[in-house]
Amino acid sequence: LCSLVAPLPLHYFNRRPLLFYGQFSMAACLGMTATSYIIEQDKLIIIFLCLAILCFQFSCGPIAWMYAGEVAVDTGLGICILALYLSLLELAITMQFMVNGFLGPSGMFYTLSFVTFIGSFFVFCFVRETKGLTDKEKKQ
Repeated sequence: LCSLVAPLPLHYFNRRPLLFYGQFSMAACLGMTATSYIIEQDKLIIIFLCLAILCFQFSCGPIAWMYAGEVAVDTGLGICILALYLSLLELAITMQFMVNGFLGPSGMFYTLSFVTFIGSFFVFCFVRETKGLTDKEKKQ
């Protein structure tokens, strides 16, 4: 359901704030998921995971692809897509070890929360707004 309505805010709001607040909200939700694991509140775990997915659908899900296509030349876009899929492969390989390893589920979610928070800081510092710019202005 979220996938159907998630692209709508892109027409009404600027991309950079959506991406920043989405990243920041995902970090908060993942941190709360980890805390919910520690206090053994199963319903809260599900709620915060669903909220994290919702935040992803309204921010990184559509915007990362749009932004990469808008600011990168063809070769750079190919490298961006390769990096994205390699990071997904790395995540798929390491997730099982993170959950079953010394970190446990709560440690894994705290780690993911920290990395996502760093991502929101990166967006705040380095991502510029592209909505309303011409193709030439976007690639400068």
